[in-house]
Amino acid sequence: MMHGDMMLSQLKLTNAQQQQIQSIMTTAMGAARGGQSMIINMQAHMAESQSLINSPTFDESEAREMITKHHALMVDTQLNMLKTRHQAFQVLTEPQKEQFNTLMTQHSAMMLHYMSGKKR
Repeated sequence: MMHGDMMLSQLKLTNAQQQQIQSIMTTAMGAARGGQSMIINMQAHMAESQSLINSPTFDESEAREMITKHHALMVDTQLNMLKTRHQAFQVLTEPQKEQFNTLMTQHSAMMLHYMSGKKR
């Protein structure tokens, strides 16, 4: 689910909740594989980028088109991820939701601290 098994293990899910979340994740992964693969899209994007870089002249309109296409794919991917996370979150009890939100706040603070380059 949201940040891997580590967070889920802290929520003490019931077997039924674990099965529901596993089903949600399996369905989401199957849907992602059913469309164009993210890896194939990334490889195509990298090849297009390299082609632009290698060109003797920079084609801004081609670059904008490539970026727009890549952005649309990323929006769809993130939308599907958020839908999946929402579905999994709905499986939690109210106390688990509160605990999850606390864990996410702590995780966000830790990531901000880490990204700022400060040591603990």
